[in-house]
Amino acid sequence: MKIPASVVASQWVPLVIVTVGTLLVSIFYILYLQHTRNRGVCIPLVAILSIFSTLLTCVVFPVDVFLVSELKNPNGTFKDWVEWDNGTSSVMHVLDALTTTYLVLYGVTMLFAFFILPFAYFLYEQHEDGRSMSKNVCSALKCTLLTAVIAGVLLMLGGVLANLRTPPTGDAWDQAQNVFEQIATTDIENILAFSMSIMAVLGMLLLLIYAPFGMTVWPIFYLVRGTISTREELGHVSQERTRILQQLEASRSSHGSAAAIDLEESVTMLEERQRALIARTNTVAYKLRHCWRPLEVVCGILLFIMGFLIFISLLLANIDKLMHSLGPKFGYVLPQRYLPNPIDMSLVLAQHVFPLDYVLFCLIVLYLLLSSMAGIQKVGLWFFCVKVSHVEKKKTRPQGVLFLCSTLVLIILSLTIMVYFIAPQYSSFGSQHYVANVTDVDPITHVVHFHGETKTCSTAASMDDCVSTRITLLLNRVFYKFWIIGTIFYWLSWGFLLFYFVMMLASFGCKKRSSVRPRRESYSSSSDDELIGQED
Repeated sequence: MKIPASVVASQWVPLVIVTVGTLLVSIFYILYLQHTRNRGVCIPLVAILSIFSTLLTCVVFPVDVFLVSELKNPNGTFKDWVEWDNGTSSVMHVLDALTTTYLVLYGVTMLFAFFILPFAYFLYEQHEDGRSMSKNVCSALKCTLLTAVIAGVLLMLGGVLANLRTPPTGDAWDQAQNVFEQIATTDIENILAFSMSIMAVLGMLLLLIYAPFGMTVWPIFYLVRGTISTREELGHVSQERTRILQQLEASRSSHGSAAAIDLEESVTMLEERQRALIARTNTVAYKLRHCWRPLEVVCGILLFIMGFLIFISLLLANIDKLMHSLGPKFGYVLPQRYLPNPIDMSLVLAQHVFPLDYVLFCLIVLYLLLSSMAGIQKVGLWFFCVKVSHVEKKKTRPQGVLFLCSTLVLIILSLTIMVYFIAPQYSSFGSQHYVANVTDVDPITHVVHFHGETKTCSTAASMDDCVSTRITLLLNRVFYKFWIIGTIFYWLSWGFLLFYFVMMLASFGCKKRSSVRPRRESYSSSSDDELIGQED
């Protein structure tokens, strides 16, 4: 029997809307950062497409969850239109197509990460030498060979290592069979799954560095605590300037020119800061500060609460895995969940109000992504302890934009893993239930009674009773065939929790920031720093 048209519409209409929104977000973000002196087409186009194509791997996630949840009734039985034979039904064909969609998107992501973005970066670097285009292209291709070799090594390792894992024996394997018995894969799936998991590990490292900053310091330090009063700061600057001027007069008569030069530089900086503060008092934002400030505080509190819920949910999920999982040899896969967490429960319950779960999922992904972007914009882009570029509104160099996109591609890939860790029930089965055969023995007559009991789906249930999402099968494939990667993901999530906690304490202990800050010049380090106003 075919899938009803209402189910198809509910599946694809939100996907189209979110896909268009994802494209608009990608365009806006790149144009927001692109330097005003560089208005070319090629670099922004490559940057936009790289972010957009990688975000699609997250956009498909809720569709996957919706489809498997829609197969079952609340009482745990399959719906009338479902012909579930786990092989030839129309539903299975759709699920296989969804798996293919994931693999195609991962393949496109690899193409951008290892070929298109590096080629565009090296081509722009060569273009600055003023040589002919053909020579620039050849030089860029030679430099891109390094990333191509890395991609080739990953693909080869994925094909080789996947065949080295042999089914273990023992109690752990008896518990894990229901989880891994569905893992019948092709070489292409193994290769792409391994390559994407390695990239996601790098992305998780970047995520635990950048995202906790945006989740704590951004809402608390920048929004809730706010800035020093502009007029109060202006008074302090005027007093400091007067004091240094007095020291300068005394220095010129007694200490010579060396000390006077340092004091003159201090006076100049204070005068620039004073002019910026005076200019800020004449802005519209400053005059509307009493209206804007309460909204800023409310937004900061809401963002912090959302970040704290993510922290609590991930903490509970990790504790559950630590206590009840199959251990590191199986990538800490959890057959049965015992500790529910708020985000997981919210997403499962939200499935009863279509498409509320899709909205909540997008908000979580967008929140983690924006938190990472905020951290990158504050800390800058680094490569092996070397600062590559600043990231700032309308002042990011083209090389910085391309390097930023490479960073975001890795981070976005890791978001799927993070959501799977935060909301394991929703990610694996959605709101599915199944009918379990339960045996009761009368304590007096010792008569055995058999009856059905509706239970929440878990990996401990048979695959004939519960249908896993395709993304869960892909991840379980990685955690089983490349168990060390699943173990790394698990302990990196603990690192994320630790870094979040440290940043949260630091954000509460920081003093209020100045209402003006220096603006960095992206193209010329010799240019004088400018001062721009921030909202009070």
